[in-house]
Parts: sequence; C-alpha cells; structure tokens
Amino acid sequence: MSFDVFFCCLEAPEPWRIARADLRALFPVVETASQPDSWIIAYDSLNCCAFALTPLAGVGDLIASLHIERPGGDPRFWDALCRPLRRGPAVLFFPRATHRRRPGIGLRRWP
Repeated sequence: MSFDVFFCCLEAPEPWRIARADLRALFPVVETASQPDSWIIAYDSLNCCAFALTPLAGVGDLIASLHIERPGGDPRFWDALCRPLRRGPAVLFFPRATHRRRPGIGLRRWP
C-alpha cells in the first residue's frame, strides 16, 4: 500500500505549510540511505518505508506533498504521521484503494 499526503489550503488564501526539518524530526530517518527529497524511515527491520517529498515551489525548505511507500504497522509511525495532519488541512490520497460496498447496495449512477 502506498499513499500521498498533500498539505494544502482549503479555505485560507495562504497554503498551510510544513517545514522539512519539522517533518524529519518526527521520523527515524536512516541518514546513510536517504537523500534530501527521498527518505528511508526505519523503526526496525520489519517496520520501514520510503518517503518521497515534493518541495513547495520556490520555497525549498517547505513541503507541498509527501508520497509514502509501503508503510509498516508500527504504531509509532502512524502516531508521528498524525501530528502534522492535526496541525492543518491535508488530503490523503490512496490511488489503489479498493472500494468496498455492502451486498445489496447498488452503486449510484452519475449523469
């Protein structure tokens, strides 16, 4: 499973911003295997994943979006990810999520 997090502006005229250093401080980044916009996060050998960051255009130390590749099940990861999501508006996009529906409930047809 992979997903994207977009730090965005939904109502205010200015976009909500998160600094690269603030985000990096939340996760155990493997320094020897990481680059400025590509991080390897590892809690242990079973709970690791990759981050790909997209800097905010024109402001290199701020992050516009984050792609998370194969997150593990460690609760510390999910707790750390929730911290910036609580601070401002964000959109999580799961591109390969399957849509489940209960039996007997049809799909609504759109015009």
